[in-house]
Amino acid sequence: MMQLGLYGAILGDLSLPDAIQVVANVGLTGLEINTGGFLPAVHVPAFDDILVSDTARDDFLGVFEGTGVSIAGLNANGNPLHPNRAIGEKQAEDVRRSIRLAERLGQHRLVTMSGLPGGEPGATRPNWVVNAWNSAALDALDYQWQTSPTGPGSCARYTRSTRTCWSISSTRTPNWAASKA
Repeated sequence: MMQLGLYGAILGDLSLPDAIQVVANVGLTGLEINTGGFLPAVHVPAFDDILVSDTARDDFLGVFEGTGVSIAGLNANGNPLHPNRAIGEKQAEDVRRSIRLAERLGQHRLVTMSGLPGGEPGATRPNWVVNAWNSAALDALDYQWQTSPTGPGSCARYTRSTRTCWSISSTRTPNWAASKA
């Protein structure tokens, strides 16, 4: 049976119980919860506690009990490859923390973005080349490829049972994917 839900960022001004109620009232059964990246984890106020405390984890999951709404996934979309190191490192850490949170919550879905580096040395903004056939963009694509933080097929371990892997498609587009080890 198909289950439908929504991304909780649109309900960021509500408490988690109120957001769950809105989802239930419109007949949906899932809520994707933001856990960092571009937006704060407003629906996970005890984030740090959940990572270390079974009681905090159980209290958080208990908010969903009896509502007909479940966690549809976690969302840590951001730009871990941002050319501003402070931004990139913060958003990469959000992804790592979200992977640990997913493990603690028994979740198997985590939405992320691969991120986007600058297109030349000293860049301060990401450079999204959308026309790879345009020869003027090839230098930027080559620079991004050469300066990626990991290489093709590399994996960085974040927890004992979850990995974030760098995968390369035929278009040389990097994609992060969370997978069970």
